Amino acid sequence: MSGSLKGLDIVSIRDFSREQIEQILDVAVKMVPIAKGEEKSTELEGRVLGSLFYEPSTRTRLSFEAAMARLGGRTLGFDEPKGSSVAKGETLADTIRMVDAYSDVIVLRHPQEGAARLAGHFAENPVINAGDGAGQHPTQTLLDLFTIRNEKGGIDGNHVVIVGDLKYGRTVHSLSEALSMFGAELTFVAPPTLQMPKEHVKHIESRGLKPRISNSLDEVIGDADVLYVTRIQKERFPDPAEYQKVAGAFAINRTMLREAKKDLIVMHPLPRVNEIDPDVDDTDHARYFVQAFNGVPEDGASLHGAWGDGMKEFKVTPIRNGTVIDHIDVGMSLKVLRIIGVRGDVSSTVSVLMHVPSKKGAWKDIVKIEDRELDPKELDKVALISPDATINIIRDYNVAEKFVVQVPERVKGIMRCSNPSCITNKNEPVEPEFVVETKKPLALRCSYCDRLTTDIAENIV
Repeated sequence: MSGSLKGLDIVSIRDFSREQIEQILDVAVKMVPIAKGEEKSTELEGRVLGSLFYEPSTRTRLSFEAAMARLGGRTLGFDEPKGSSVAKGETLADTIRMVDAYSDVIVLRHPQEGAARLAGHFAENPVINAGDGAGQHPTQTLLDLFTIRNEKGGIDGNHVVIVGDLKYGRTVHSLSEALSMFGAELTFVAPPTLQMPKEHVKHIESRGLKPRISNSLDEVIGDADVLYVTRIQKERFPDPAEYQKVAGAFAINRTMLREAKKDLIVMHPLPRVNEIDPDVDDTDHARYFVQAFNGVPEDGASLHGAWGDGMKEFKVTPIRNGTVIDHIDVGMSLKVLRIIGVRGDVSSTVSVLMHVPSKKGAWKDIVKIEDRELDPKELDKVALISPDATINIIRDYNVAEKFVVQVPERVKGIMRCSNPSCITNKNEPVEPEFVVETKKPLALRCSYCDRLTTDIAENIV
């Protein structure tokens, strides 16, 4: 499978290579400030997510909806099939066909194993598996890997102890197989009736790893780097009496963690019942609520990858002479072109890259203009609408000059006052003039009427 995820279903972690997983995690890093609301993005503006949850969900459903909203898209669907045509007997295949016509990507949670794979056969658009019965849960695995990499500085070589319901727990099926790609040391702790299914163990062993099987957490906790705890899932047991035999088999508390490494992290896909005592929540080990938040940037990365080659580095084709404006604030590239007078009738060749991954983190736009260098007033205009932009002057294919634009202390002759009653807007022989009130956020005060202007881009002339 190639490195790009464009147009691909995310059904099973087995469908992906280590390289592709790492690419998704790299994009998720850049999604974090967007997920926190610290930065805005319109990357998925105009896109629609079809959210079909045939089983209850809080974290997975809301994290996808939050990611879609943070990226400028919209969501439709249901979280209770009783309110849809499913209650009338509509098949999954027909539901998928209909929702596929209304949306650009489908996120599906379903109680039957293989449901997401079937959905992929009937949908033209990408399908993302949000959990199919006791089968797979690849997006949970991606956010788990993202959490481990962030908290431990990497995935390779960590001793990961997975404890709880390993038979019916779809999260641990996907996670254990993914961890085997990274060469992590694995220990499975569960009652014999809930141990990891043999097919998953064999798949892991096929990668040259030999997971340890145990029914005693006390024997292994002292050597663990990551303790991944799962709920005993009552809803998956065909026989309630069998559930009662194992309910509460493992419970993590503060006392137990005294034997653990100081840098051990405790994870849980949530919801928890009684398998982690609340007294663990305020220890340095607890990472399950951070883990839950990480679903938003990871789901954003998965959605981003479904519609384009967002996993790849963007490159700017070299030009012989001209200007490359780098690190433009996301979404401002076309305004930059407008305020420096570049329109469709210019002789210069202009290229625009929008929403490009930045090595500084987050995202940026880039504008390339052949055979033209900006004059001082144009540089001031760029600084006013994108204060972190970098100017690269290109001569004979080489960067002759490189500098970050500087917001001028006083602005004259390149902006109009936002106050329509200002004297500078009344055909008087005077140029509008402003002083910089604040730089973050940028606000300019008119030297004549004292009006404060914050909508800078709309008032540059």
